[in-house]
Amino acid sequence: GIKPSMNRPGKMTDNIYVETFFRTFKTETYHGERFKDESHLRKTTQWYIEEYYNNQRIHSSLNFKTPQQYESM
Repeated sequence: GIKPSMNRPGKMTDNIYVETFFRTFKTETYHGERFKDESHLRKTTQWYIEEYYNNQRIHSSLNFKTPQQYESM
């Protein structure tokens, strides 16, 4: 029941921030990965967002800090 996010025809900036996040998310997490089942997919997604993306991955938009570091400033 999951549907891909789509922009309106000719409007590539409809969801630019979300689309950028999902591109990064898929590239860093799912590219070439084969999931055993839905549970494996959910655990991987949870790890990426809660552990890696917010606590370890630096973001250029946050002056090369993690979201956690940025929020604590």
